Amino acid sequence: MRSRAAVAGIVFLVSSAGAAPAHAGSEIQVAIRPDRPCIETTGTGQALNFDFLIENLSDTTLTLSAVEVSVLDARGQLELRKFVDGNGTSPSIETVDNRTIVSRQPTLVFNPFAQFDDRLELASLQFVLRFESGDPAREIETTVSVRPRACAIRADLRLPVGSRSIVYDGHDALSHHRRFDFSLPPLRALGFDSNFMRYAYDFCPVDADGAMYRGDPKENASWFGFGQPVDAPAAGVVVGLLEGMPDNRSFDEGAIATQPMILFGNHLVIDHGHGEWSVLGHLQQGSIAVRLGDQVRQGQRLARIGASGSANIPHLHYELQDGPDTRAEGLPSTFRRFHRILGSRRVAVKSGAIDSGEIVEP
Repeated sequence: MRSRAAVAGIVFLVSSAGAAPAHAGSEIQVAIRPDRPCIETTGTGQALNFDFLIENLSDTTLTLSAVEVSVLDARGQLELRKFVDGNGTSPSIETVDNRTIVSRQPTLVFNPFAQFDDRLELASLQFVLRFESGDPAREIETTVSVRPRACAIRADLRLPVGSRSIVYDGHDALSHHRRFDFSLPPLRALGFDSNFMRYAYDFCPVDADGAMYRGDPKENASWFGFGQPVDAPAAGVVVGLLEGMPDNRSFDEGAIATQPMILFGNHLVIDHGHGEWSVLGHLQQGSIAVRLGDQVRQGQRLARIGASGSANIPHLHYELQDGPDTRAEGLPSTFRRFHRILGSRRVAVKSGAIDSGEIVEP
């Protein structure tokens, strides 16, 4: 998927349907999206990928001035407490986006405390959010309780690309998949209220030196990945399919209202059962080798990497989610039996997570 700036003119409505109960004060309401965030085991610790959906019920613009988190174990005992606030010459709170909370308009704030040591229990997290109103005598504070859950993915996932690839963009804090702001006003009317690509990956095949292309990057044929095979990450049934879009790195933005999945260009959706679906996007025009209703086996050739839809370069967009379309929430993926390329080393991984910048191969 392209960044928000590259998908200009499109935005998504935040409705409260299906959300966790808002944490209400007289002037501020805060909901968590998703309401029970997954604990992702990353190999270097634990990650919590969720958002604060904040609504300012007052008639005055407010500014988020501090966020504090207390991590509690299963007995309610404090394990860790951290802050971002206004202290210092370059205050840490300035690293938090969307701190201006306009009256009567939902605002999405990405959780600034996403990474934790794997020794922590993460039974519950208590967040304190503080807001300034411009009047020093009138500061607002609200507390939000988050109870994350362990997400045991049942699909036996393999990498969907057959050659050495870089995770050009994953779902770390700086990736555009993670930073999908579904509260932006122009997009809200389209009914989006979740981040379906919360745990997505953009796979881009590379050569032995890690280069993604040779020649003119504006030409699809210059990219080593263009036309490379795309395989089924796990067994399942094809329940979504779009084909016929050209590999021109664009799409009809006006069609999103009725075809939101058009963002992915030519794509496939595979139902793995147990509430888990794979989406494989930006496939090459004319390359899809399966049909709706087909039962596919793991590793089966499905299509080829293209540049259709909202693709800034030829690549395979892959995500696991809890539904078949853009109304879903993303799910963390654990891939089995692959190699992680670390310079001159090729490290075998029996089972593990991957993210932005990593180079991997089956």
